[in-house]
Amino acid sequence: MIETNILLVYLSTCIIAALSPGPGMVAVLSSSINQGLAKTLPLMMGLLFGLIFMSIISTIGLGLVLASSKFIYNIITFTSAFYLCYMGLCSISFARNKVNLDSENYSFFSGVIISVLNPKTLVFFTTLFPTFISEDAPLSLQVLVLTVILVASTFSVHLLYAGIFSKLSNYYLSLSIYINWAVGGVFIALGLSSIYLIFYVS
Repeated sequence: MIETNILLVYLSTCIIAALSPGPGMVAVLSSSINQGLAKTLPLMMGLLFGLIFMSIISTIGLGLVLASSKFIYNIITFTSAFYLCYMGLCSISFARNKVNLDSENYSFFSGVIISVLNPKTLVFFTTLFPTFISEDAPLSLQVLVLTVILVASTFSVHLLYAGIFSKLSNYYLSLSIYINWAVGGVFIALGLSSIYLIFYVS
């Protein structure tokens, strides 16, 4: 079994990863502000399902393929980047047309796509996740424990964010146009930064 000190380090890593800016966090904040906590739950469930899916992929070895194949990794990163840019343009479109933000509905499927195509998720499962796996314990049990910790910590952080910002929704709705522009800008910036890393860093 995984040692307690390693689990504590892993838990801290998961919490920091959940707290750090990313497409999932931005989507949760946007949805909770504009639609409230209840309508944000499907999005949050989709994000968690995506994490579980990536954990399964990592377990069966495809994560190692992604880590070892630069071409495959770049294709997935490109797909993620274009999807993030698309979501950013959609958000800006809502702001330009002054559409009520309730019509911008993040669904369960949106959460799954955001989670699976999130560059941060790919990096986590191809670089960080394997470092907490021990050769001296059953792989399936370790993956189960690590996945449960990841899902629980991510859900807790997202629930905290959603709960706080949904309470402030009445105030933020008066700034809805600016919020949509900001959210759109963040998504586009994340997408373009991913493309930049492929061409100038990889």
